[in-house]
Amino acid sequence: MRCPKSAVTMRNEELLLSNGTANKMNGALDHSDQPDPDAIKMFVGQIPRSWSEKELKELFEPYGAVYQINVLRDRSQNPPQSKGCCFVTFYTRKAALEAQNALHNIKTLPGMHHPIQMKPADSEKSNAVEDRKLFIGMVSKKCNENDVRAMFSPFGQIEECRILRGPDGLSRGCAFVTFSTRAMAQNAIKAMHQSQTMEVLYHLPFLCFLCANDGE
Repeated sequence: MRCPKSAVTMRNEELLLSNGTANKMNGALDHSDQPDPDAIKMFVGQIPRSWSEKELKELFEPYGAVYQINVLRDRSQNPPQSKGCCFVTFYTRKAALEAQNALHNIKTLPGMHHPIQMKPADSEKSNAVEDRKLFIGMVSKKCNENDVRAMFSPFGQIEECRILRGPDGLSRGCAFVTFSTRAMAQNAIKAMHQSQTMEVLYHLPFLCFLCANDGE
């Protein structure tokens, strides 16, 4: 003979059911596993108000597996209506950056008058570019971007590598290297700043430090 459920047990079951229903109504596409530690939460604007998480997932998935999508909705309306923007988190940082490079200010969605706006959410600003971007001085003018990238890639993933060039297209002997995280940039500084030289011609070691802007 089964014992009748207590009032507390019945109440707990009701809460579990209501929470599950709320999550489904919210429309967020979640997974039980977690994204990479350095994954980026991206804010995406200029999306059709009629689009749900389903259409957005189809838009983003070509660039990598999507961990979570949340459409921002106006809760003052019944039912809540999309504000035409969302947050998306990919499982990997690489996928988020590839999506941004392909979509931001490039792709215009049906019914929209302006291209997609895609950038790291405010919560990601602690990983600002200026904290990860290095100025590299005393670079051989014979080197190209691939040479510089090869020298600094042992310290972590490089998002951008650019040699500064004059109007004639020739190298100025310096470059900018942007890493995925501040920790990677700091490791590069510790290993390379005034500790390694590129060729006998210079007789001077690298100058390697964080920069706030391009300084051009």
